[in-house]
Amino acid sequence: MDEALLRRNVRLYSWFKVFVKRVFLPLIAIYLVSVGHVTLGNIGVITAVTGFVILLAQMPTGYIADRYTRRSALMTGSLFLVSSVSVLVVWPSFVGGLAASMLSGIGFAFLQGSSQAMIHDSLEACGRKSQYVKVMGRAQAYGLLGNIVLVSLVPMTYAINKRLPFVLGIVAFLILFVISWSFVEPPREKNEGSNHAVRDMMLAIRSFISKRTILLFVAIGVVFGLYVAPADYTTLVLKDLGMLPQYLGWAYAASSLLGAIGGYGIGYFERLSFRTFMFLDIAICCGFFVAVGLSRNLLVAVSAFVVALGFWRVRSILYQHYLLEIFKGTRNK
Repeated sequence: MDEALLRRNVRLYSWFKVFVKRVFLPLIAIYLVSVGHVTLGNIGVITAVTGFVILLAQMPTGYIADRYTRRSALMTGSLFLVSSVSVLVVWPSFVGGLAASMLSGIGFAFLQGSSQAMIHDSLEACGRKSQYVKVMGRAQAYGLLGNIVLVSLVPMTYAINKRLPFVLGIVAFLILFVISWSFVEPPREKNEGSNHAVRDMMLAIRSFISKRTILLFVAIGVVFGLYVAPADYTTLVLKDLGMLPQYLGWAYAASSLLGAIGGYGIGYFERLSFRTFMFLDIAICCGFFVAVGLSRNLLVAVSAFVVALGFWRVRSILYQHYLLEIFKGTRNK
């Protein structure tokens, strides 16, 4: 395969990172509460059910990407995201929010592993596998710089029409679909799977899950949950402390800027041991809640939020690096 096409994948990935972000993210909970009259308890149910759906979807979507193509998985995930936001636009209610969140969870399950695996395989085919962390960090930085513009401006349209940010989100995800279609599938080892999908998927699970690794995945899942579970409540907290909804995008933009800077300096984190990095990750995540609980001050809360979300923007790259090192002997990614 032409190496130039594979290098094009790396360049396209920066644009992929721009449009894969939910440009309406700061407004989801506020929109459901104000327009759909969804209660805080309902939002908790949506978060819990969606987390369970994401957990169930991770392995099948990863298997599909490994068994067939990363490109098809990315295109499928993009269409799930389009359908998710469309539901939010036409059905702002508890049931609509739950359906949209579940569709979004499945969509991101298709995207998360597949996009990184495609870039990893592209670099491997070009003989640049050792540069994975550096390339991903730079791509994330470029993507976040583009995202700063979108996440700053799109939420501002909430003051014009409360549905408009989500309509623009549909447009962004349609662009994401076009970018996914434009990727070139890198060469991989010949698929040795049989025609028995369930059996093949169970074999793939056993290649990762063992007594030695089960606690590792549980620990990563717990830390991920600390970030994701309270996400919808976080924007409500900032609103409660006095921040207008249309300006929430500025806080997200500031976190994107911090994440972009972190993307350039990600090599420094690469030197940390996995255990040290996990402790740092937990400390930064919990720091936001401690800061809000002790201060009840908007400036302090926004500052802690920007730091936590900025670190969130790049943390997954480090986890991918550590896991690829641990499971470097397997072809499933």
